[in-house]
Amino acid sequence: MVSIVKVDQIKSSDGTTEYLNAGNIKNATLDSSVTNNSGVASGTIDSSVINNSGVASGAISSNATFPAGHVIKTIYRNFGHYDNNAGSGVNSSTMTATSPTVCTDSNGVQNYYGTITGLTVGNDVMVTMHFHPYIYRASKISGVNFHIFKDGTSTSNIIYGGRHTDGAPRSLFQYTEGSVSETSLAAPATLIHIDQNVQSTSATYYLGYDSDGTELYFYSNYGGYTCIMQEIQG
Repeated sequence: MVSIVKVDQIKSSDGTTEYLNAGNIKNATLDSSVTNNSGVASGTIDSSVINNSGVASGAISSNATFPAGHVIKTIYRNFGHYDNNAGSGVNSSTMTATSPTVCTDSNGVQNYYGTITGLTVGNDVMVTMHFHPYIYRASKISGVNFHIFKDGTSTSNIIYGGRHTDGAPRSLFQYTEGSVSETSLAAPATLIHIDQNVQSTSATYYLGYDSDGTELYFYSNYGGYTCIMQEIQG
């Protein structure tokens, strides 16, 4: 016959320390076997347990449900950074497209991207792209729009950037100099976008651009490209 112990409270033998009260665990150390075997299925762990370093070890099960806004995982990808040991890096191609296009390296490869896998459908992904563009144009105005493409390289895959319905640019990197016949500018740039309510378990995000005829470059000695992807509980 299986025995069941039913109590409302558990205290130390001298009655000074309370370990359980109305289903809430207090002032206790949780063994790693508890968390590994999903022993805490429901209920509230009192802050005193955490504050006193009661949860010293153990793994949080993949079946755990986190509150909305909690970061589940962070993935990043670097490309084109200057290698101090090798003394070189990978530059981009000369990019001059006047319609939205995915950026390419000096070999024509679409290497400015990041991929995240193991996503849960319904969660969000925060995408951060940091890079160092250099723009040049033999006129007084230089302008480049930057975009984020998702899971493809056609304009229908753009999830950030592009243009408004009136044709005005959205994500514009522009430099104007009225006193010279040509313009150039090198400066860091960052794109941040929340891809909400994802409907697949993986995603690939590409950096794209279009320009007004301005030449766009990424030089490794100016700084490379980094894509950071964070899955956020929906």
